[in-house]
Amino acid sequence: MPAQRDVLATESGWGMLERYVDILMGYLPSHPHAHIRLASNGKHGKRCPVVRRTATVDDYTAHLAPDAYGGIGALGVYPSLPGEPLPKGGHRWHSSFIALDFDKHKPLELVGLTDALLERGALSRASCGTSGRGSHLYLLLSDPIPTIKAYEIAQNIADLAKNHKLAVPECFPSHPCKRGNAILLPYRGALHDGYGFNPLLDPTNDFMPIRLEALAFG
Repeated sequence: MPAQRDVLATESGWGMLERYVDILMGYLPSHPHAHIRLASNGKHGKRCPVVRRTATVDDYTAHLAPDAYGGIGALGVYPSLPGEPLPKGGHRWHSSFIALDFDKHKPLELVGLTDALLERGALSRASCGTSGRGSHLYLLLSDPIPTIKAYEIAQNIADLAKNHKLAVPECFPSHPCKRGNAILLPYRGALHDGYGFNPLLDPTNDFMPIRLEALAFG
């Protein structure tokens, strides 16, 4: 991993890398059989091929590496994960996070929505979208919940967004009981400074960026 070695030349640096990877994998875990990678991001849109295996520590490390700051190589995961099998086939699905993708709105434009969520007891985190033009909104869950419940919450937030004059977002999970769609993760290229291109932003603190190590579980 030459790019990481340039930045993390000390033992403490390698420890920070492990901490960053643990945080991302903890809050935004990978489906056991698939993830996506940003291969191109131009005027004709993004190309994110599916990689048909779980995202490993090396994949999360590559997402954090400074080389990924510009976009190419960014990691995306599915919020719907298969759990225990059902008697008649299929799986129980669970989700560790909920996200909404607002293509037409920058993070500061979400303030009415984030305030409304906070009034309902839900702390959200925003980030710039992959291209830098739109924004993502995340609810990071301390414990996984059934995907059907996460799907309902995402749809309810999308309805609430309409009340605040926001365009309809894409919701994640995108399906109540299937893998659905993947979303590209925040903190792209954060290995250098803890923020990267698209850190999570704190709506309770004027949308100031949150250093990756400052996120706390539980």
